[in-house]
Amino acid sequence: MSSPFETILLAHDLSSRSDRPARRAAQLADRCEARLVALHVIDADQNRVVPSYRIDALRETLSARLPPAGSPVELQIACGPTSRIVPEVAERIGADLIVTGVTRYDEFGDYFLGTTVHRIVRHAGAPVLVVKREPEFEYDKIVVGTDFSECSANALRVAAAQFPRARLTLLHAFHVPYEGLVSREAHEAEVHDEEQHRLETFLKDANLPAEALDRIELLMRYGNTDQVFAEVFAERKVDLVVLGTHGRGGIGNALLGSTAETLLSWLDRDVLMVRQPLRRKAE
Repeated sequence: MSSPFETILLAHDLSSRSDRPARRAAQLADRCEARLVALHVIDADQNRVVPSYRIDALRETLSARLPPAGSPVELQIACGPTSRIVPEVAERIGADLIVTGVTRYDEFGDYFLGTTVHRIVRHAGAPVLVVKREPEFEYDKIVVGTDFSECSANALRVAAAQFPRARLTLLHAFHVPYEGLVSREAHEAEVHDEEQHRLETFLKDANLPAEALDRIELLMRYGNTDQVFAEVFAERKVDLVVLGTHGRGGIGNALLGSTAETLLSWLDRDVLMVRQPLRRKAE
């Protein structure tokens, strides 16, 4: 099981777009008594020499934009492509969590992730929390998506460990194979029973402590993944969505493939993307 977050990295672009992530990062750092590092990246050539007075000015601006926190916040200024620098800094400082936000909001309050956020998610070694909502609430009701893969099991373990008081819903979407060629009505009950057994086996094999199992609800719905998520969100209050990712260079397969990127883009909830740990090569 994962231990509580000990080092949290906040990626801040010095705009109001980062206010929500900053408040959430401070809230989590206070709850976990974690080290909080705020990073602003100058999106320019890393080899370019940035005058010290500009670095000092950016540091002051970054400090002024941060909310009050229980512990001092470390400030860092770096230069280079944001999508590369953020994962590099996270690895260097040993961050357990990266907190970031959306690219921009329009006049209706809709949000746009942009390629930078997607690239951070793809290449970061630590879990990435994409904050979209005001942090006026704790993460009390969490949905964890699963396709029965090891990376989704890892995401479930992280969610259970990091949010020990939250109610967890383990959500699986299923469909009838070859339903264009066979009758859905004739086979849905059979497929449902098979998938239910797989879901129960998946939870058993996830190696969670008893207290975590007591907090988990199993939920299966017929339909494609984004449709099922939309239905569940329309029916119940959900504070956070947790999805698993594979190693660097791409987001996993099945549920956690291109569908995960779609979910990350349109969900109006905060989303925690948890990367599957890299397997160590045999020596």
